[in-house]
Formats: sequence, structure tokens, C-alpha cells
Amino acid sequence: MLNQHIKINQLDVLSKKVSSNNDVLLIEKNHRLMVDGNEYAIQGIAQCSEDLIQGFLYDKVGCNRQCRIENIDGVYRVDPSPEVVLSLNPLDIHPLQLQHDHVVNWVGMFRDGQSLYRQTGATHSVGVCLQNKQIHTIECIDTPSAIYKMLGRLLKNQTAYYPVLLLSHRLMMSQVPLILKLRPAVLICQSAITASALSALVKENITVFGFCRKRKFNRYSNFHL
Repeated sequence: MLNQHIKINQLDVLSKKVSSNNDVLLIEKNHRLMVDGNEYAIQGIAQCSEDLIQGFLYDKVGCNRQCRIENIDGVYRVDPSPEVVLSLNPLDIHPLQLQHDHVVNWVGMFRDGQSLYRQTGATHSVGVCLQNKQIHTIECIDTPSAIYKMLGRLLKNQTAYYPVLLLSHRLMMSQVPLILKLRPAVLICQSAITASALSALVKENITVFGFCRKRKFNRYSNFHL
């Protein structure tokens, strides 16, 4: 179960009247992992847990092996395969012939994929542009957990993708090292970007867009148009 319906009282500030209503809350899940005798924990939602775990281990311990994951008594036992090596498969972005209309269309597809956010207002989303030029969107409890899920899914499925990354919420410097694991050439943020984060992205020759809302956006750097 990903969300929970609860009864609430709503206060109208102008009329000062209280009425009964319903709300939908996102349910968090603490994922406990056991890998080679070491225990880890990561918060997320109970959706695509194996992708979350694969991406988390890729980032935290450099695990690029396909993992067999079993949930035993509430603990995920992770057994990395010594035979199967996984890698990311970003495509060359230049054949896309990037135009500003691409950004508008991609943001529209990205927003359409944020179904849990529309229900609860509580998720952060990450998207990438697939080989068919559609945006694949993943939601989770925060931006790092959503990136872990995206990393895990791309690795597990060995999916080819254009290095176009979309983020739903504010981008901070602390998130940049994790974002760079996805090797973006273009980064599109629906919200704000801090100065230090932008500086780090520009040093990597990444084209950066921020405050992308419908048909308006800010372009902070340009290496690909």
C-alpha cells in the first residue's frame, strides 16, 4: 500500500467554519538491507523496492553487480552476483538536435507521470528521456531515493537512455554527486537551483534549465542548443 486515506477537519480561514473531509497521506517504508554482513537502511515508499536497493548499493558501496534480493522477516537480504556486471547506457545526445520545444514537451510528459504527487503532494520525482523520446518518471519520498530507483532500474534492465534528466524539486549542491552518477548532459528542474549546484553542473558542461513551468523556463547554461 502506497497511501492511506484519513478523515480530517478543514478550517476555512475566512469564515472560520470547520468541515469534515478526507485526505490522502503517503506511506513511508524503512528498507533494512543486509549485504555481505553489513546492515544498511534507506527510507522510501513500498514501490519498486528492488530498484531502490540496487541504486542505493551502486551509489553507496559501488556495487555494479546484479543482485538477488529476498525479503526475509522484514530484512532485505542482498546477494550480488559475481558473474553479471551492470553498467549505465547513456546515448549520444547530439542526434536529438535539442530545441527549446523539446524542454516544454518533456516537462509536460514528466508532470503527467507524477500520479502519486497528484494524490498526496508528498513525492519527489526524477525522469529520464528514453530511446523512444518518451519521459520515464519515477517517484519516491525524496529526490535521492527517486534517483536511487532510477539508477537501479536503468542498471537492472540495461536500458538505453538519452542523458536528459528531469527533477521535480529544488536542486542543491549536496545532491549533485548523486545526480552525476546518471551522467546527464541536460538537466531540467521544475523548481529552483542553488548557485553552488549550478556552478558544479556548469563545470561538467551540463545544459541546465530551471523553474520549468508549462511554456516558461530559465536557461542557466547552454552547451547543447
